[in-house]
Amino acid sequence: MDGEPLGVCNFEVDVGGVIMGFSQVSGLGYEPELQQVTAVTLRRAAGRDLAVWAWARDPEPRTVTVTLLDARREPACVFILKQARPVKWTGPALDATSHDLAMEELELTADDLEVRPTRRATDD
Repeated sequence: MDGEPLGVCNFEVDVGGVIMGFSQVSGLGYEPELQQVTAVTLRRAAGRDLAVWAWARDPEPRTVTVTLLDARREPACVFILKQARPVKWTGPALDATSHDLAMEELELTADDLEVRPTRRATDD
């Protein structure tokens, strides 16, 4: 990240080698005094794809990589959650009077967090 401001709306989430569409990632953090990664929440529209639910039911550790993209949609920074595993899945709040999207959330814990900038092809 060479001083270029980055927006929060361009990112990708890779869960164990599979890119999954999430609309929000919150809680990326590290607590130095406790030497632990903070809880991370992944949020997306609920639908027929049950991959998130399946992982919550069989919470084997996976590497979760959140890649922040620049304005050209090129990788700018990566957040790597090592040995991430689900600790809570929340299904959609249903309301017959609402027009909102049905959303699901997955809360994760991880053993470690690595943060690093990426290089643009023009940086070589």
